[in-house]
Amino acid sequence: MSTLLNLSSCLLTLSKDGWLYIFSHGFLFAGDGLAYESMRLTASILLSLTGEPFEIEVAGGRQSGQAFLVRPGVWRCLDAAHTPIVSIGLCPTHEVFRAFSTNPEPVDAWPLPRALFADCDERFHAARAGLLTPGEASATASLVMERTRCTRVEAPALDPRIERVRELLDEAPNTSMKRLADEVDLSYHRLSHLFSQQMGITLRMYAISRKLDLAAMMAGQGLNLTQIAVSSGFADSAHFSRTWMRSIGSPPSQMLSSQRVGIRSAYGPG
Repeated sequence: MSTLLNLSSCLLTLSKDGWLYIFSHGFLFAGDGLAYESMRLTASILLSLTGEPFEIEVAGGRQSGQAFLVRPGVWRCLDAAHTPIVSIGLCPTHEVFRAFSTNPEPVDAWPLPRALFADCDERFHAARAGLLTPGEASATASLVMERTRCTRVEAPALDPRIERVRELLDEAPNTSMKRLADEVDLSYHRLSHLFSQQMGITLRMYAISRKLDLAAMMAGQGLNLTQIAVSSGFADSAHFSRTWMRSIGSPPSQMLSSQRVGIRSAYGPG
């Protein structure tokens, strides 16, 4: 029931129209350009649509290439404002998220062989034209993620206590840290350490991601920021806007009112 937590922040610098597809456990964006600076809570795959290289800076290291996988929970700066691009985000609730978030390699961005996804190009261009349904976009994203997953080390089985904490946060993202710790009979310090080790992001990051997921599910449904903020568990619209800006890289109002990006969501009109 998760969605586009950390949706593409194309709305600041997109040179032409693009399409954003929101579906269970993630999103796919395809457009003429994309540039942002933020700390995404999704595992991200970025692909050039045309074969032109773009640049990404993560943890102080700048790389140029045609395709990248970026670990969640790290600051990154994408410079592809004039490069047609596909951006796929995988939420922490997705079954293969941990294959990317807990990978033992001491890097935060991995170049990928663009040829690995060459047979998906027709789907990518259809996405760019707004011709896919959310279900078709989800299937395309899953195919890309599975192929990328084959290049990673498989994550170990999830500790049942962490699975229980995830269930509680999926049901109620505002559940207190104390209640979560009490539920699995651990101190908060021990739970926090174990959660980060098992999930690859902190417990608080996970809780924030669930709220952003809920907010993203409301995109394109005609709700105002206050309604979205309250419904997704934020204290008020100001708190929601600050959190969204930090995680996404652009104000939520730009996504909700933008005429430059089409939205197709599995959760409402569009």
